[in-house]
Amino acid sequence: MLREAEYLVFEALCGAHPNFAGPGIRWENGPDPPDFVGTDQASGRRIGVELGEWLNEAQMRGVRRQERVEDSFLMAIRSEGETPPENIGRVWLSLKHEEALLAEEAGQFRAELFQCIHAIDLDWNRKLEGDNPQGYTHADFSSFPCLQRHLGGIEFQSALQIPAHEGISWVGFPPRGAPYTPKPAVDALLNLLEKKARKYAGLCAAVNLDELCLVAYWNQGLIYNTPFFAPGFGFDDVARLARKAVAGYPMPFQQVFLFNALPQDLDLARIYPAA
Repeated sequence: MLREAEYLVFEALCGAHPNFAGPGIRWENGPDPPDFVGTDQASGRRIGVELGEWLNEAQMRGVRRQERVEDSFLMAIRSEGETPPENIGRVWLSLKHEEALLAEEAGQFRAELFQCIHAIDLDWNRKLEGDNPQGYTHADFSSFPCLQRHLGGIEFQSALQIPAHEGISWVGFPPRGAPYTPKPAVDALLNLLEKKARKYAGLCAAVNLDELCLVAYWNQGLIYNTPFFAPGFGFDDVARLARKAVAGYPMPFQQVFLFNALPQDLDLARIYPAA
């Protein structure tokens, strides 16, 4: 059964590239597989489209697990309901372990955290690092047993550098970001293409299609995966590598496309047959 996200992706594809599979095609839901079936209004040809999300599943599971752990703390902290301190702007927490906060610890954790923040704020002018862009990192939680069980450190940013605003969450976890290579994203795409090529051999005949297309799309990868792009490497480079890879597959698809389904992009590239 198609997910709502797939309908939205196909709608975006048809909106940005209405003739991607040819002009004058009227689309409807397919028998799954394929996801959609179109009829060429001029010739009567039936064209199927199978969607495949280009996603590194292992990375996605890891990020979602991290999100669940962080959410257990954020639900307890609720900093948007606290007035930000005078000297401190953003507060970033660093966990000792990837373990969720238990419900019975939530009240104690919250109370100790804001006590600690208040103590640091009162002593801010004595923190030599306080107003530099790197902020101040605190790791002595000997007076706060619940914080000591869960936190490796707290990074405080000066309100002069990163101001906090009442009613908006100002305590949380640092944004994800680290040096990366696009290789995991490219490998995930190539694995998807190979898997789909094996899985759908014979589908055209089975559901009475004249043509079958595959659209490998990038969507949730923006949130859950390291990106496919890097300095000097982008969508066109991925398409080039994919064209080379699919040239060696026994191909049940008459056309294969890559689609960047992010609203700000909507790039499309045909990788099979090669132009």
